[in-house]
Amino acid sequence: MVPVGGEFFYVIEGPATAAGQGIVVTTRWRQQKKNGEWGKPQSAGITIADIPQLADAVDREILTTLLGAADPYMAGYNHSYPRTTFNLSGPITDRALRLLASIRRLYLRGEGDPLDVIRPVSADTGSPWTFRPDITTADDGTVHLHGRLTRDDETMALIEPQLLLPAGYVIARGALARLEHGGAFPWLARLRQSGPAVIPPDAASLLVEALARTGVDPSVLPPALQYEVVDATPRPAVKIVRPPGLERAHYRLDSQATPVLRPKPPHNGNFWRTGEFSPLFDAFLAAARERVSPDA
Repeated sequence: MVPVGGEFFYVIEGPATAAGQGIVVTTRWRQQKKNGEWGKPQSAGITIADIPQLADAVDREILTTLLGAADPYMAGYNHSYPRTTFNLSGPITDRALRLLASIRRLYLRGEGDPLDVIRPVSADTGSPWTFRPDITTADDGTVHLHGRLTRDDETMALIEPQLLLPAGYVIARGALARLEHGGAFPWLARLRQSGPAVIPPDAASLLVEALARTGVDPSVLPPALQYEVVDATPRPAVKIVRPPGLERAHYRLDSQATPVLRPKPPHNGNFWRTGEFSPLFDAFLAAARERVSPDA
């Protein structure tokens, strides 16, 4: 049933969104009192059949978009039942967020906030914020990894935003703005959570490899750590194995080349194979910290 005599508003649920459940948006409804004040917000369940009955064309467009969003958490859900929660992911995210921010009825519930504590979010139409990794080497060979957000002549600490979204958005200073993280969002999220990291000298090559696997621009690295990606020429190979106790041998064809990371001239160093390396950012940084002495 569509409420009458009030207005819809929309809340980005920070805790659920930060937990990796997509961008979680809930719909709420508030009634205006005779004195002009708004009454206590209530959850507002919506079905597809309710859309044509809505008086506000913008709400019709927004809710149609939300209901049409692919939501893996709602697989098998009977869409004739009202929904109050929507998980945005994929191509529809940009359209939905632009619509939501444009109507001045978008709010954010931050992590740790009660259900009734929400803060307004406006649309920031300025330049995107850009994640800038700051990587330096100390005299003792340790590598210091931190970062910041920049825009034009502005700088923002990683801990300042209220919410960072892998889809390329940031909610900061009460506004929803674009975010360019260059594919390095895992590093951005980890540095925001744990703070600057100190990497011991003998783990520097692993750091470079992990940064390369996540698409971080090598130009942000200190000169001694910059690299070039070299693709090796594929070489067909046959591997023959006969397990113990079996008369038949097994063979496998392999023509996959393994790219390598080559230190950028004029610096010398080993070749770091990317191989099957899969960087686990939190585990890597935690292990690196354990290897650094208290005085490092």
